[in-house]
Amino acid sequence: MLLSEALFGLPYEKQFARGKTIIQMKTLSTQDRVEVLRKVQGLDLYAQTEAMKIPVLARSIMSINGQLLENWNEVRDIKKQFPDMDIVIAKEQALEKMDDGGINIVYQDYLELVDEATKEREKLSKKASVPSKPDQSTNSAEPSEERPQENS
Repeated sequence: MLLSEALFGLPYEKQFARGKTIIQMKTLSTQDRVEVLRKVQGLDLYAQTEAMKIPVLARSIMSINGQLLENWNEVRDIKKQFPDMDIVIAKEQALEKMDDGGINIVYQDYLELVDEATKEREKLSKKASVPSKPDQSTNSAEPSEERPQENS
């Protein structure tokens, strides 16, 4: 990840292997996070945590075994039935058909991805900060090189 990616919020991506299944995921954009939070507002904290798993994964999962989530048979079937439906909503509905245990495992992968992205961004931002050299004109404790010291 480049510093510009960290600063400008480009998604952090990672593959997770679960048996023979490879899941490509990305961190959410600010817009995606806002959409998810709108879906769960008004719920208590536990309910929010549970209710946000599917919307988060629908926006985070890019592909499974190299196949884009949009091309899953379940998603395509939903889109055929409801052609005007937003693709993210169709992905959410397809994911809702998955086993709750599987959703929890993949959501834990997402949380690991976010943690890793945060650490990487923090590491990059520390590397980017350069300590400034103190201005000698304001530092009266040290003699200036321009002014020779007097010998007594």
